[in-house]
Amino acid sequence: MNAILYKQLVDFASFITDPLWGLYNSAYNGYFGAPLLGAILLGVIASVYPSQLAAHIGSIPLIAKQMMHRKDWWKMVTGLFLGKLIGVYLLTGFIIWLEGNKLEGIVEKVSMASAPFFLVLGVLFFQWSRLLEKGIPINKPSQPILWKGLAVGFVLSLFLDSGVYQIYTMYTPWIIDKSIFYVLIIPFLFAFATFFPLLIFSILGYGYKLDVFLKKKSGSKLVYIYFGFIYFFVALNLFLLYW
Repeated sequence: MNAILYKQLVDFASFITDPLWGLYNSAYNGYFGAPLLGAILLGVIASVYPSQLAAHIGSIPLIAKQMMHRKDWWKMVTGLFLGKLIGVYLLTGFIIWLEGNKLEGIVEKVSMASAPFFLVLGVLFFQWSRLLEKGIPINKPSQPILWKGLAVGFVLSLFLDSGVYQIYTMYTPWIIDKSIFYVLIIPFLFAFATFFPLLIFSILGYGYKLDVFLKKKSGSKLVYIYFGFIYFFVALNLFLLYW
């Protein structure tokens, strides 16, 4: 990992994370205070780390593409969250049962694969723009939207930088030392908090009728080219960060 670039990206979000870290480390919200609130704080902090920001940016064009074609784009949002939730439970279990150093090495390798993943998504959007230019429709109403979102959300949940991995390990003691209720609810709260930026985007998109606007632009290849450039930009940053 490019440690210098990673530190710069983390420092860039310090105006959000520093107050939250202070709240988390206080006597009331620490390990012996309020684990449920602590899980939410850790999730919000993790949501602005480089790997999670890349996942958010990568998810937005998929939600927007769904907005362009049908009213049930909320299925994509739900699928992305469920996929992330499954990934959080899976990774939490691995952190508890596997040796930390082994899992951290696996996480690093998976994170390296994130750059080619976003590059492929960018190519797909450029290809869709070419199909539109030729008059070939790309909308497929029979596509399982929820399951597609779930698959993408799960894959994106596996992209972790070292900082987010360390945040995962911070709430696992609460799960080990508490009841089955904590085993179920703490990873859920953490996943929900890390998903919060996408939830805000979806709520604002609905409030400002972004789905109506994008539906009118669904036949424009420029929209797909724009989304393709977004993925290329994310892929470039990830190549600089991990390769």
